[in-house]
Amino acid sequence: WAGDFPGGVRSLLRRFLRTKMFDRLLMPIRRRIVHGGLVSYAECSEVVRAYGWNPQMAIQWWAVNARAFTRDGPKANFGIDAKFTVGFVGRFVPEKGILDLIQAVAQLDPRIGLVLIGDGPERAAIEREIATLGLDDMCVILPPQNAQALAASYRAMDLVVLPSKPTLSWKEQYGRVLVEARLCGTTTAGSDAGAIPTVVGDPEMIFPSGDICAIANTIRRAESRSNQRNGEVPPVTPSAFFSAWLNLASSCARRTGLATQPHGMGS
Repeated sequence: WAGDFPGGVRSLLRRFLRTKMFDRLLMPIRRRIVHGGLVSYAECSEVVRAYGWNPQMAIQWWAVNARAFTRDGPKANFGIDAKFTVGFVGRFVPEKGILDLIQAVAQLDPRIGLVLIGDGPERAAIEREIATLGLDDMCVILPPQNAQALAASYRAMDLVVLPSKPTLSWKEQYGRVLVEARLCGTTTAGSDAGAIPTVVGDPEMIFPSGDICAIANTIRRAESRSNQRNGEVPPVTPSAFFSAWLNLASSCARRTGLATQPHGMGS
């Protein structure tokens, strides 16, 4: 019956049913078999505890391919003559705030370029918005890229923006593209949604989600201080992530008195 509703309503219904019914039905089982987990930032722990569930949790950023994402290496050629290039990498879905970013760039100097890398159900709407605002000559849409190509794209961008907007059932949990971009030496900015402020680490590069004028002002601020890049961000390697999981598992085992390692949970 959900097929009778528009796409956005269907998505909301699916998430509501999953959160309010499926997740709650599974909660007694989770409490019995899951004793701890790694979460990407503090609010994830609060969400888990809101269900009346209190497993042992530790904050741990997810691993990034630090061999591919480095400052040194080739730079992509986007084919636009921009004095300052703004980039977005991710899924083309409404909650990522891409249309807000396009509208913000339309308020800026026409020599500012915009590069969007990804794909998704909002692609057609994105293309229409770009055409409507007359940004065709300074905007490039590219398909998802592998790590090597993406690193070259990051190096060619002056600023990577993640303008995500929270919904009733979702917030940006990490924003790994922000870490990847910073490893490549690119400045990052984003909304105040979820973990984005923590990952960006610079209050001047944070704007209220959905505030188009604030997005535009943040881009202007980044352009004005383009010679001042974000500070170094330590990469999280797969071995470091696995070590964090093992440490948590060991701690959970001691806490519960289990003889074997407990199951883990990611959030």
